[in-house]
Amino acid sequence: MSIFYRQLKSMGTRLEFVIPALEESAGLTLIRAIKDALDELVSHISCYDRDSVISRINRDAGDREIEVTGHLYNLLAEGVRYHALTSGYYDFTLGGWTSRPDLIKDTGTRFAALTSIPFSERISLKDHAVRFQQRDVRIDPGGIGKGMAMKIIEKMVRDAGISRAFISFGGSCVTGIGQHPYGDEWKVGIPHPEKEGPILAEVGLYDRTLSISGNSKNNRRKFGDQGHILNPHTGTFFVGQGLLAVVAEDPVCAEVLSTALIAAGPENEQQILDHFPDITVHRLSNEQKN
Repeated sequence: MSIFYRQLKSMGTRLEFVIPALEESAGLTLIRAIKDALDELVSHISCYDRDSVISRINRDAGDREIEVTGHLYNLLAEGVRYHALTSGYYDFTLGGWTSRPDLIKDTGTRFAALTSIPFSERISLKDHAVRFQQRDVRIDPGGIGKGMAMKIIEKMVRDAGISRAFISFGGSCVTGIGQHPYGDEWKVGIPHPEKEGPILAEVGLYDRTLSISGNSKNNRRKFGDQGHILNPHTGTFFVGQGLLAVVAEDPVCAEVLSTALIAAGPENEQQILDHFPDITVHRLSNEQKN
């Protein structure tokens, strides 16, 4: 059986496709369409692009309503919904502090003041318009943007008539569509966060997405030893070892929960999991599954 394989770079990471029994010409056409769709998404949601729509929102939405449409509106609406479903452990309005432990030390009073205000009084999203109701609100799509991208990709793959595919966003967000050509599901190994080679656990994906979060060696290179996953209730960052993996049907759900559950910690996770009976959670130490 022929296997179509391609990779491209998007959202700062490598995106890989493995699609059985797909002709080369059809595969290349699909990949080009996906690249165009992701480029458009990034132009809306990238905080690193000063000209992106979300950057404009962060600059201006404190003064006036900003119209939002399409995927960006869906992302914001999902962010509001998941804030409620995760008891506030997923909070995209704290972009001014996300991944910045040093900034919280300097502006802790402002952080505490903002997080003490009910979420509904921080941001208004209605009639396809967004408005910040507090001056320190900044949107950070981290923890949901990649899930939204994977959801778009999955739909485009299915709309192309493809019933079996494996898609990996840098290994931290992985979707398996249908069956593996030689098995019931796509097997994915969760790698050791510190060492090259060892696998901590194996997960099977059949129409499911796996999302992995934690303080891996790669994340520590990017964010330092102070952590990068913020607990919105305490203003502290997760600095523990190990990984957390979530398997869900919806890529957005998997991405959001893999971050929110780490922020919440095992002691607070049940109040979140009660809303998501169909997901699977793997808490992994550096040696074995917990």
